[in-house]
Amino acid sequence: MSEPDSPAVNDLPAEPAGSWSTLFHHARNPVFLLSRRGQIRYVNPAWETLTGKSAASVRGLACRPLKKKGTQPMRLLLQALAPPPEIGEGRTRIVRRPAPPAKAGPPWWDVTFVPIHTATDHVATIGLIHPIDVEAPRASAPATGLSEALITLRQEAIARWSFDLLVSETSAMQQVDAKARLAAGLRCPVWINGEPGTGKRTLARIIHFNGTTRDRSWLPIDAAGLQPFLIRTMLFGTPASTPGSVLLQHPHRLPADLQAEIVDWFEEQDDPPRVIVASSTTTGLIDRFRVAFGLLTIDLPPLRDRLGDLPEIIRQLPMGGPAVSPEALAMLRQHAWPGNIRELANVLRDAARTAGAGRIEVQHLPLVLRVPTPLLPQRPLPALDTVLEEVERRLITEALRLAKGNKADAAERLNVPRARLLRRIETLKIGEDTPS
Repeated sequence: MSEPDSPAVNDLPAEPAGSWSTLFHHARNPVFLLSRRGQIRYVNPAWETLTGKSAASVRGLACRPLKKKGTQPMRLLLQALAPPPEIGEGRTRIVRRPAPPAKAGPPWWDVTFVPIHTATDHVATIGLIHPIDVEAPRASAPATGLSEALITLRQEAIARWSFDLLVSETSAMQQVDAKARLAAGLRCPVWINGEPGTGKRTLARIIHFNGTTRDRSWLPIDAAGLQPFLIRTMLFGTPASTPGSVLLQHPHRLPADLQAEIVDWFEEQDDPPRVIVASSTTTGLIDRFRVAFGLLTIDLPPLRDRLGDLPEIIRQLPMGGPAVSPEALAMLRQHAWPGNIRELANVLRDAARTAGAGRIEVQHLPLVLRVPTPLLPQRPLPALDTVLEEVERRLITEALRLAKGNKADAAERLNVPRARLLRRIETLKIGEDTPS
């Protein structure tokens, strides 16, 4: 059996932050958290069920590849959870590992490793386990209740909306990829922020079709284009089955009472769908709505911050990726793209019509690109610790509000000890104007 590193690990808190602990604790997928040294710091109940090991028995054990062959179940378990070298470089990886002997379920695990970084350093790794039965056939019509044609369409959608669409050399998009994989595995509400045209709807589809609810339906709702009574019918009617994922676009256009109804409906469901919110603003949103669906946020960068990805973005456009000359590509890189990927797609569609069967040259581009607008300054990404503290601050503030300032009641709502809540209130400077 592997032993904890010495000296004792001190690069992470004794438990995950309250917001992360709550998120992982209720996840149906087995989730574990490793320190930067590869030691187990947290496992959720689903992980304990899958492995047959308690959190107390594995905490502090180091997950590393075996230097020599062994047969001890614990050693084989720790080897299955060992992060690959790419994690230290900030890259997300999915690795197929043999399940340790005597474990119930399929013989293989697909383990997703997601590195967590601060602005300067790799501090932790989140792991998600997906048991895989490589001998099992694909779902058939009798098992799913779907026709073969519909199963084929679903498989085509899964192939189309893959994580390959997020491939990028930029650190911002690599963070998007890591969070999207995390969201797909956890089946939790997701809030996608981004300027208009950055691909929020595409990212939502990727999360759905690669997530735990992909075998159920996909329900997009555009609050900017639908009347409230239609939205109520789509959500609160009596559908044949609960959708797998609900995409709420432009939620700030929803009336406040409907926002509250959606939160109530989501919390009352025994098997709720995944809710994905896509928004470019939080103005006009009630606190309950932001707290209920804003626990895991993904910030999509604008196209002007991804100009190095232009060839790959063009290749993935729905039109099939028109051929673009190097000179035209250089000119595309000089534009500020206020309309982001949507604007790029429209420009290339018009240019392809002008070019006919040939590749797009400079003369085929619109005049606005031939007189380039200056690039806007890049906005620095917030540090991960800052983001997590803000999430925790919102959760604690909301719990105190619901508890009318009673800290014992608030601690119970957050499922944390009262003493720990008091420490976090003091650390985050919450409660100066909150009743005792």
